Amino acid sequence: MSACQSCGAQTVYVPETFSEICISCGSLSDASQVQLYTPEIPGEGSSWYAGPSMLRTVRGGRMLAGQESKEMRDRRKRLALHNTIQNLLTRLSHSGLAPRAINLFDLAMKKGGYRWGKKATLVAGASMAIAMRELNKGETLDSLASLMSVSPISLSRIFLQVKLHTNVSLPPTDVILFFQPLLNLIKKLIAEPTSAIPSNLRDYLSEVSLSAILSLATSLAVIAGEIKLADQRRTPPVACAILLVAFEGETAKAMPSLDTMVAWLVNQEIVKATKLTIMERYREVGRLLDDCKRRLPWFEQTTQSRKRKGAASGKEKKLAAVDRVDNARWVKDVITFQEDLWKSEHAKANPEPGDSDDEDQSETASTLSGLMSPGPSGSSSSQPTKRRRTDEGESAELRHRPAAYVYAYPERHPRYKKGIKVASTSLLALESHSATGKIPALIPGNAPEETQSFRSHLLSASFLPTAAPPTRLALLAAAKGEGAIEDDELFEEGELEGFIRDETEVEEIRQIRGEEWSGDWEDDDKLLGGVDEDTRVLRLSPDDTSEPLTGATSGTAGGEEVIGEWRELSPGANAHDYAAFDTFDDADW
Repeated sequence: MSACQSCGAQTVYVPETFSEICISCGSLSDASQVQLYTPEIPGEGSSWYAGPSMLRTVRGGRMLAGQESKEMRDRRKRLALHNTIQNLLTRLSHSGLAPRAINLFDLAMKKGGYRWGKKATLVAGASMAIAMRELNKGETLDSLASLMSVSPISLSRIFLQVKLHTNVSLPPTDVILFFQPLLNLIKKLIAEPTSAIPSNLRDYLSEVSLSAILSLATSLAVIAGEIKLADQRRTPPVACAILLVAFEGETAKAMPSLDTMVAWLVNQEIVKATKLTIMERYREVGRLLDDCKRRLPWFEQTTQSRKRKGAASGKEKKLAAVDRVDNARWVKDVITFQEDLWKSEHAKANPEPGDSDDEDQSETASTLSGLMSPGPSGSSSSQPTKRRRTDEGESAELRHRPAAYVYAYPERHPRYKKGIKVASTSLLALESHSATGKIPALIPGNAPEETQSFRSHLLSASFLPTAAPPTRLALLAAAKGEGAIEDDELFEEGELEGFIRDETEVEEIRQIRGEEWSGDWEDDDKLLGGVDEDTRVLRLSPDDTSEPLTGATSGTAGGEEVIGEWRELSPGANAHDYAAFDTFDDADW
């Protein structure tokens, strides 16, 4: 221990600060080893005096060159990237994965020997991707690259290196990760003079730059990710299909000997897929491009001009070849238009300060999003399609692949065909009835056409989805309308008389029923229910001024008083009869 240079008190060595600290004033003996220190703040009225401190001098002035050691500089940058990882994972709603990502980052930086700067930022992004994919919460590399403002190609390369340094067994699931290994294999294939591929295919692969193919394939993978083309699928076949389309888009012509190229890809160890699977993914990407190109604003005009030139020269090609060549010509236009759309949306979401074209950019972004919104394959409408609105927290499984991109011609359900057959049969029955004359003819041609009413529609349309033949009333309503149907038209000739029983049937039924059909119903006392005629008329009379009968008298018959038969009261009768309480007066209580 030595004396403090400021106050003369004793000093104590503290390992955390790598220096001696005065126990009285808190000054550091070595000015080059500085750590922030907050002394206890005295209360009011205290006579404690801090004295001069080296911390105040160092904080107030500038940090001189060489005053910060390499260890301190590396620690400061490492903590800054740790904070970046924490913030990005919190933004992606995966804040619990921050410790794992930070450990992977420190391990990769130590084993890989990367320098601080852009490389360290890419290592941080790769560490976050590995941490999320370990728990099946993988985020695509292009989305991470967009958040970190780095290139997705560079991030995919660093991802493979970090995976090797950290010794993590993680199967790659992103399509972009397979592009570089596949292109390396294609490069070796071109360099081999004794390869078993045709010469025209070798020349086709050699005339383009592999770096341009990689960039084009990355953009195509982003577009394919919008419809979840690789979701819940094996990634290598999708990567092979996108690479084939990228070659055709870069050369603007169809690839010769496509079957041979696909067969060579199948034999590679990294692919592990069948030829049928790769060709199916290739057709799906082609249908996606066909839909995107039809939504371009200049597609119709360009197509018409090409048709006129083709008709003038008299060239005719097969449909499949025309589709492949046409898609190859439009690949770069689709990608350029999609990138302009993303830039417009980004400018709308994050406007730069001093930008005076916010309204124009917002209008452009809305127009482009309407033109390039995902829709069924082959639709050339430029109207924006409606999407179901989902919350941010909902899973991405709500957005499935559109069926039009997966199946070229989906078959109709058998129930749909059966409904068409039944409707056609009903319409033919209507025409046959009209031809035989059983139904009156339609409205004459010289009569003004009237709009069919809702009731006529209900009567006429009810028989269409059923297998039963239409009724006469439905056919009449469909032919003339409900207002023009007469009573005598409701039944055919002799049909109404057929519903009435003849005398023979009436006599047979009378013999079967017996006494129920014999005698005069009007003289039957049982039907009166024990109530004489005068009482029944009095009860049914609407005149309220008539006085009710008193006592048990029911009427007179021949000058004598007649009393009806006694019967029990109906259940519940007078259950709520409170008339008896009306005779009492308040004074009686």
